[in-house]
Amino acid sequence: MMCSRHLLACALLALLVSTASADAQTEFLKGNFAAVSDALKSAPANDETLLLKAKLALLSNRLDEAEAFFKRLPESDVVTKSLAEIETRRLHFLMAARLWEKAGKTAFAAKLAAFGTKTPYQTAAFKEVHVPFVRTDPLPVVKVSINGKEPVFFIIDNGGGELIVDKQYVESLGVKNYGEETGAFAGGKKAAHGQGIVDTVELGGLKVSNVPVSLASTAAYIMVGGGNKISGIIGTTFLSQFRFTLDYPKGELVLQPRNSKFKPLAGSVSMPIWLGADHLILATGTVNKSAPMLMLVDTGLALQGYGLALAKSTLDEIGYKPKGTAEGVGGGGKVSFSQFDLESASLGDVRCGKIGALAGVFPPSLENGQGYRIGGLVSHEFFKPYRVTFDLAEMKLYLVKA
Repeated sequence: MMCSRHLLACALLALLVSTASADAQTEFLKGNFAAVSDALKSAPANDETLLLKAKLALLSNRLDEAEAFFKRLPESDVVTKSLAEIETRRLHFLMAARLWEKAGKTAFAAKLAAFGTKTPYQTAAFKEVHVPFVRTDPLPVVKVSINGKEPVFFIIDNGGGELIVDKQYVESLGVKNYGEETGAFAGGKKAAHGQGIVDTVELGGLKVSNVPVSLASTAAYIMVGGGNKISGIIGTTFLSQFRFTLDYPKGELVLQPRNSKFKPLAGSVSMPIWLGADHLILATGTVNKSAPMLMLVDTGLALQGYGLALAKSTLDEIGYKPKGTAEGVGGGGKVSFSQFDLESASLGDVRCGKIGALAGVFPPSLENGQGYRIGGLVSHEFFKPYRVTFDLAEMKLYLVKA
């Protein structure tokens, strides 16, 4: 009887462990990262569990922990790319270049290698910089000086990665193109973008030296600039070198040292965020009466009145009713989409009432392409009433109304 009870207990324990492992994998695929952490506490110590721990640590920007987990795994394309991402986030560009070369991103690797011993994103000591918006709608536009030249107009769009500089403009500055990589954009369109380095980027009196950039045409965004030619886009990779705030009511971008002491304003609502790939800022949200889902925080949706773009699975879940179709321009060219209304939407504990949304804009490859489901994106129109602070040192997003 003792033996039988012992065997039964072992079988039950094995079942519980197996269930915990399956639960962790299921919750990760759903993008429910808090539940993944809980399930992993009782999951077995094997490569599958170790990979989930590694991915979760990287999403949480815990780079030392993520590296330790990935280095315990057998060599694979996923491990190589993840270690490359870790070194890129650390700004260890020479080491990152070797890994990206191995992973097949040769142009990006060549750019990083070209930094040599230079320190990327170098600045003098500063406390806080305020960069006024030239205009706020349909997207914030600011003035930026590249390599000490006369200021030009840039869009702020944290849905982008590295600083994008107009290819024609940057060629006039003599910036070298190290080759091209292909990226996915709105509507699932793809486009190639060059790889370069600029000596300085200056905004609001702050000079940032040794800046990696992507090279692409931005001529199509002249309408976003209100008739002003747009020469570039400021994305998350550049902005995340700082604690950055988009203060929509005041009409300014605020940059602070990333690791400086931060005291949220009274009335601020905070929520956890995760960082996917090199620039995908993620948080939990809902639409209408949906279950909570992972949403991309992407401020670059330039259509007034429309604050979200939803993935196909989310559209199917809510049974949306289009009220019209239109055409716009994304990073990959023209995009056709449908417009409709949501009764409500939320991000963390911040909720809004009726708001417009779009179908056909969210890239299909992004919905499950990262290994977890992203239900859509939350953008400019949702955030406009707020001062929005992105703190990637603490991995938190703060929203407070003016």
